[in-house]
Amino acid sequence: MFRNPFDEETRVIAVVSPPGLENYYQALSELPPGPRDMKLVAEIMVRHGLSLQKKPS
Repeated sequence: MFRNPFDEETRVIAVVSPPGLENYYQALSELPPGPRDMKLVAEIMVRHGLSLQKKPS
């Protein structure tokens, strides 16, 4: 789990195997600048077989 407690955008370097997740990151990079629209992020995640998990209380 990654968390950015700051107001500034954070970048993450990830090494993933097998390949394919780079297409997800490419789609994210094509979102408009500024605060992320999590509805759009969730739609991209679904297209790539990913899902958001809520933090346990």
